[in-house]
Amino acid sequence: MGGRAASAQRRAVNDVPRQTGNDGVWIEFEGALWFSAGPVVSFNPDRFVPAGSYRGFVVYRDTMGGRADTIFVTVVPNGPVAPYARR
Repeated sequence: MGGRAASAQRRAVNDVPRQTGNDGVWIEFEGALWFSAGPVVSFNPDRFVPAGSYRGFVVYRDTMGGRADTIFVTVVPNGPVAPYARR
């Protein structure tokens, strides 16, 4: 009888659903969630214009045909920027 009680307890623990997805790296900016959208790109002041900041990091928009649903966040000062896309 004791085996049944222990078995039931184990089943209860094993019945917890496992995580099936991973949204990866994301930030909250302008009231929306933005998800990592690829590798970093070189910063070019002729291409990017400031659009705000995120926790002390400058956020940019692409002026050369960039999409409205993509932003770029500085990785290090005067260094590359990482793209994030709104979903």
